[in-house]
Amino acid sequence: MKMILSSLMLIFFACNSTKRSANMQDFPSGDYKILEFNAKGFKSQKTYSININAEEQRISGKFDCNNYSCEYKKDGQNIDFGFAVATKMYCDGQMHNENAFFGELNSIKNFEYNGEFLKFFDEEQIMILKLKKQES
Repeated sequence: MKMILSSLMLIFFACNSTKRSANMQDFPSGDYKILEFNAKGFKSQKTYSININAEEQRISGKFDCNNYSCEYKKDGQNIDFGFAVATKMYCDGQMHNENAFFGELNSIKNFEYNGEFLKFFDEEQIMILKLKKQES
């Protein structure tokens, strides 16, 4: 009886753990507000958002001047962003935020999603970007 109870408890905790890690590996499509962005040269002048299309594995958005789009690939909690494409307008005095974003995008190596916040980290586990899913 003790053996059966122990086995059932082990199965319950294993299933519960698997469910949690699966949720950590998936984040939904939608608009996310940038809460924190730790990049040299980034000066938060207004609220920025990023649109995530999880089905196409693509992010997109607009900073102060240009629209951009970038594909990504996920493997578990690892993530690799490709090269971003953007419109090519020059806006005097307004390019620093998008330049900082594009400069840090490829340093992001993994992520964590807890159902409310989506955080991206570099290879040394330093948080680069923190997002919050916006309600529809």
